This record gives sequence, C-alpha cells and structure tokens, in this order.
Amino acid sequence: RQAPATAQALQRTLEPAKTFAQAVADLDFQLTHRFGEVPTQLDASSLLHSRQTAAVSRRGCDLVLHGFWGRGVTNQAFEQLLQKVRGLQLGSLRRIDLSDNGLNGNFVSVLVEILRRGARQLDLSQNAIEGPPMQQLCTALPCLAHHLEVLDLRFNPCASSPAFVACLGAVLPQLRFLERLALSVRSDEVRVPPGGDSTMDEEPPTGIPQQQAPQQQQRQQRQPQQPQQPQQQRQMRPGPLTTAIIEDALRRAGIFVIASGTIPPGQAMKFYFYAQQATGPAPLAGGDIWFLTELVVVPGGSAQCSVKAENAQPVSVEQYTAVLWQSLSAYVC
Repeated sequence: RQAPATAQALQRTLEPAKTFAQAVADLDFQLTHRFGEVPTQLDASSLLHSRQTAAVSRRGCDLVLHGFWGRGVTNQAFEQLLQKVRGLQLGSLRRIDLSDNGLNGNFVSVLVEILRRGARQLDLSQNAIEGPPMQQLCTALPCLAHHLEVLDLRFNPCASSPAFVACLGAVLPQLRFLERLALSVRSDEVRVPPGGDSTMDEEPPTGIPQQQAPQQQQRQQRQPQQPQQPQQQRQMRPGPLTTAIIEDALRRAGIFVIASGTIPPGQAMKFYFYAQQATGPAPLAGGDIWFLTELVVVPGGSAQCSVKAENAQPVSVEQYTAVLWQSLSAYVC
C-alpha cells in the first residue's frame, strides 16, 4: 500500500529549489530567543568599540542558510545578506549556520563583518575554506564573538593545514564560554614542527582586527617560557581503541581535544589538546597556567605524551601528567 501524498508535499517536489540569492531575499529575522540581563550586560561590555555606550539586544534570532552549495552562492548575494544583518541590533544573533554552501576564502571578509553582530553558535562545516582564510577568521573570534559557545569547522580544506591547527589552539583559551568544538583533521598531513614552531607566531594576516596584534606579540614573548618537558611513555593494555574512546576518557577529566586522527598506514592515533590548571600550585608569574599536549597512542603498543607548559612550576606539570595518565588508566598500564 502507498500512503497518499499531501498537496504540500507534491508542491515542494514540483517547485524548483530556491537559490541562495532567493533565500536571502526572503529572509526575515524573527526574534525568537530571550537573553538574561546579566549576559546581556556582559555582551555590551565586550562590544564597546568607542567611548559611546553600546546598546545590546536582550532578544536574539537565528541566521540559518545551509545546503546551497552550487545554487547561487555569490559575493553579491552575501553583500545583500550583510546589509540585512547590519539592520540588526548588536548581540541579536544567537546562531549562525552557513554550512554546506561551498564557501571559500573569498567570503571570509563578509563573514567577519556578519560576526560583528555577535554570535553564540557558529556552524561553517562542509565548506571550502582554506587554511590561511580560516586562520584569519579564527583569530578574529575572541574579539567579535567573545561569548561563542559552539563552533563547527568540520570538512573544510583547512583540515590539512598545520598552521591552522596551531592557530586554533592559540585562540581556544580566549574563548572562555566555548562548550563544543567540532573539527576534522587529516592527521597524515598535519604535523607540529619540532620545538612547537608554527605560523601562529607570525604577523597576523591582513583583515584581522588590530586589537589582536598585541596578543600575538605577547604570545611571542611568552614562547620561551614554554619548555618542552621530557617525553613520557606508558604501555597500552590489550583491547580495541578508537579516537572517540580516548577523547571521551579525556573529556571526563576536563581535558578537551582540539584535533585528533589516525596516522596511516598503521593504527596509531594522534591527539592535540590544551588544558588549563583550575587549582593547584601558584603560577610562575601572574596569569593562568596552560598545558599544550601531544599524545600518540599505538593500540597494543605504547602511548607517548609530550607536554609544553606555560607559566607552570615543575610540580604543576607533574600533577597535570598524573591526571592525564589517570584519566587513561583503563587503557594504559
């Protein structure tokens, strides 16, 4: 038996699919979310670009335009979208979903302008954004979307750029409210050079807000304070392993992986992650204590861990590595 088709279903089937330009023309922002007073005041303080007070909306809306790859996604259509977004009050964008649109580096400057309205969720997955433009966008996030909670960058060509992975790792500690990060990395091509050198310490790319330049310089000054700790190794317990299993074990210990993948042609897996000390010994100087970690796991073989510590005493490093191995105690000896 076949279920009878409704008139609406038949109409959707017969009508040609909208182009991106048509969807932008039909776009009508509806304020569907309400923010609390305190978060709104925090938004206002972070959006002050001059001495004049910034008025920030206590109601928000979503910008959802996804699945238009190959259907009229042009710079002209994006300029029309930008004009509509500029009519919104500061802080009134809650979610931005521009996934599966075939966006490349030519659209990043417009994306940065859209983000000036603020956002709590950003989905740019399944696009064609290369490494350097994605670096430009990520470096601007702490300034433009300080209260970002969700960031999805999966399935973009930037996945094969070690400079992008290093840049993102430097930006993540500044996104204090980030709860979920989705990122796919081709581990066979991504390598952190010996000594941790990468293009994240170079001059900021053109188009990044000037406020970020001092932060890049401060990072360069702090780099010598991040000595490479002696590599540690543990024997693996027998049993099947996946990147998801290791990530889940680390997550339960409060350690969040920023990049992971398998290393062909074998079964070895590599993980990069940052961790911040919440409690424990005092820092060497004022500020926070951070640990940049590279973990290589060979199922049935061994696990090797390399740690770079920033602003940490030796006892802090020892406590951190103890927590790290304890979180993996079900899989390492």
